[in-house]
Amino acid sequence: MRAKAIARQRRQLEALEQRLCLAADLSFLNGNFILSGGAEGQVSVAVEEVTVNGETGQGIVVSDESGTIGDPVLLSQLTGGLNFDFSDGADDITLDLAGETFSSVNIDLGEGANILTLSNATVTGDVKISGGDDSDSVTLGTDFSADDVHLDLNDGDNTAIIAGSVDEVEYEGGDDSDSLTIFAGASVSGAMELDLEDGDNTLIVDGSVEDVTYSGGDDADVVTFGEEAVVDGDVELDLGDGENTVTVGGSIDGDVEVLGGADVDTFTLSAGAAVEGDLELRLGGDDNVIVLDGSAEEVAIYAGGGDDSLTVGAEAQFDEFFARLGAGDN
Repeated sequence: MRAKAIARQRRQLEALEQRLCLAADLSFLNGNFILSGGAEGQVSVAVEEVTVNGETGQGIVVSDESGTIGDPVLLSQLTGGLNFDFSDGADDITLDLAGETFSSVNIDLGEGANILTLSNATVTGDVKISGGDDSDSVTLGTDFSADDVHLDLNDGDNTAIIAGSVDEVEYEGGDDSDSLTIFAGASVSGAMELDLEDGDNTLIVDGSVEDVTYSGGDDADVVTFGEEAVVDGDVELDLGDGENTVTVGGSIDGDVEVLGGADVDTFTLSAGAAVEGDLELRLGGDDNVIVLDGSAEEVAIYAGGGDDSLTVGAEAQFDEFFARLGAGDN
């Protein structure tokens, strides 16, 4: 087995184009729904029956603490996507879209500690969400599905939850703590590419995913694949420095590669967990802790000069096993 380098390439979200918005910062341009600024505080974007110019049908209605913003837009006129550029300040935003289907969703939360919940919709294209330098919380509900989800939440202690089904996930973090949770029952049918950078970052997978590529920074990272987790592909974790912890439960159909840093790393392959491919650990030079109670095809462990602890439980099963723990008191 050979360790693979995990590419670090910052992806950029599409910026909302400059445009002139009509009444109350809500407009309809070239088939696209556009909300720019104006909405603040408790913001609701809902689909309900409306009448516009004598025509009645399902339409998008936006309201905040001051009341309804602008005029509703009939879904029958919507040929493009939904675009939101919220003003700075702490906003609590709910998009409950009544089970309708949209081509894309593009949301700029702006500065401030924002909360965003998307539910009850299908997006056939991309969902792009960007934040500012404060803490943001994003939830994709159990009844929300999309093609690709791009999260660029920047600095601040950010939290993202995926409870529905999406094809692919890209997450760009900042210099503070980032947390991503894939709920039990949720699914990511394509690749997950996570670049969480510095800060005490957390990844929890309790649902089903495919390939996972994870890059951390200089602080502590905690990565957990729960007992219900199903990974239909490979897992590559580049944890960086910091006291990192990885726990693997559930089932992983491919290989698992873990690259630690200069501080203490702890890795646990739980009892009942199964890695159908190879397991490779490269954990650096501090006092690392490795506990193996599950199964894997081939296991290779490399550690540096620290005092390492390796425990192989009675239920552990491997086709091949190799460990090189270095010069410490192991």
